[in-house]
Amino acid sequence: MKIQKLYLNTPQLEEQLQFYKNILGLPLNYKNETSIAFQIGQSELIFQHSEESKPYHFALNIPFELVEQAVEWVKERVVILKEADSDIQDFSAWKAKAIYFYDKDENIVELIGREDVKGNGDKNFSAASIISISEIGVPSTAIEKVYQSLSQVIELPIYDGSFHRFCAVGDPEGLFICINNEKKGTWFPTEDSALSSGFKIDFLEKGKEVKMVYNEKEGLFEKQ
Repeated sequence: MKIQKLYLNTPQLEEQLQFYKNILGLPLNYKNETSIAFQIGQSELIFQHSEESKPYHFALNIPFELVEQAVEWVKERVVILKEADSDIQDFSAWKAKAIYFYDKDENIVELIGREDVKGNGDKNFSAASIISISEIGVPSTAIEKVYQSLSQVIELPIYDGSFHRFCAVGDPEGLFICINNEKKGTWFPTEDSALSSGFKIDFLEKGKEVKMVYNEKEGLFEKQ
């Protein structure tokens, strides 16, 4: 699954503009009164103004071989969110390593390097090294309901987990991180509450273009 566009809500459009453009140095694709869009490697991250929004958790793919360099790059710009004393979180079962930080909405942003996702040939880490949007968190009270609504639009494999507590749907290039926020109520590594938040997403799956909206009130995906 290749995520092309991810649309998130924000009550702080100008603050997010300054953060992603001036602090992280991501290319600004466009800006208007209600939205801003940034190029994230092969993907586009769009923030749309909303009077109210709950924090998201999303991830960006980076080259696995540049994770150590990415730590220093992040430290120059923001505070790294840690479990214990480690700057890098090691997910050996997924053949991946990750770094976490907050943006201006206290969204948990993750830079994840996966052995199974090829880099772009950069030798030194920079904003241009980011490959694509990798993951979006989908908290709900019923993972199976979320998965069934997703399957009505497009069939995606379960990458890891089950419907009980945690289920990653998709593949290493792109994942929906579905959690039951009554049984697993917080995000790693901060223990921040995992709150259901609506979003839109466009992605490619086996050459097919898919556009969906996640309805956080109903806890299901809808075709756009």
